[in-house]
Amino acid sequence: MPKQTKTLQDLFHETLKDIYYAEKKILTSLPKMAKAAYSPDLRAAFEKHERERKKRAGLNGSVRARKAVGLDAAGAAMGSVGLFVFAWVICKLAPTHQPYLVIAAATVCWMIVSLLIWDLRKRM
Repeated sequence: MPKQTKTLQDLFHETLKDIYYAEKKILTSLPKMAKAAYSPDLRAAFEKHERERKKRAGLNGSVRARKAVGLDAAGAAMGSVGLFVFAWVICKLAPTHQPYLVIAAATVCWMIVSLLIWDLRKRM
């Protein structure tokens, strides 16, 4: 079976993946190297290098924390809209229909509204 020729773009993507993998490996190895350092100066240099790399990579906590808080708030808002629809359907259908049908209809409406809002959020 002949080897498939790779385009320049394929090679570029593979190189980027390799660089990304190496960067991640370095970030995970720096604390171990700092622990194994024989001199305080070398240990301090490893720790400083780790802090700088994490800051450069956006891993110092502030960037990820902001994204996590924003995602959590968006999820809570989407869930509350779905829950509102669930309650509204129950209030409208409960007096005239069987309870198991009301719960089933409310659950389906909640799911549909939540999925639509989630899809809308992903597109933004």
